[in-house]
Amino acid sequence: DKVLVLRFGDETDAVCLQHDDVLAKAQLELRRMAVIYVVDWRAVPVYTQYFDVTITPATVFFFNQRHIKVDFGTPDHTKWIGAFVRRQDFIDLVEVIFR
Repeated sequence: DKVLVLRFGDETDAVCLQHDDVLAKAQLELRRMAVIYVVDWRAVPVYTQYFDVTITPATVFFFNQRHIKVDFGTPDHTKWIGAFVRRQDFIDLVEVIFR
């Protein structure tokens, strides 16, 4: 079983591009623990509405077919909003979810 990571965003947005760069740099190290998908939020309006994606990038996590809710210190525990600044921060979060 692997952690499923869905990044909802816009590939023309500078913040999304920064976030995508962090995800891409972490992907090789996380290949045994996670699968990462980059999703254009306009292409899947049903899921954008379901996960209440109003600010991009928004990253949603699943493990063992369950939506993972994490306390990020914000009122919304269903997703990470914004870009990860450091690759290691993203890796640490995926490792916590995986274990």
